[in-house]
Amino acid sequence: MPYSGVYNCVIFVSVDASQAGEGNLEITISARGHNIPTQVHPQGNARFAVSFIPIEPTDHVISINFNKESVPGKEEFIKKQHKLKHF
Repeated sequence: MPYSGVYNCVIFVSVDASQAGEGNLEITISARGHNIPTQVHPQGNARFAVSFIPIEPTDHVISINFNKESVPGKEEFIKKQHKLKHF
């Protein structure tokens, strides 16, 4: 996750599962093939803020699964910005 040399700060990702129906939502963030610890903050109405701290300046991958199936088009790379990403 290249942040122009900035890392070790909390990043938030917004996930809206309100149209998914009832089920199990899994969110994984990884870098260089290793999972990064995350915290999920319920926002109500099946919306969540996921936070993590990038520990090195490399690309990080967000994978979202619903009921153990990959959500198409929802695996994203976060690059360079410190802004909130919406899915």
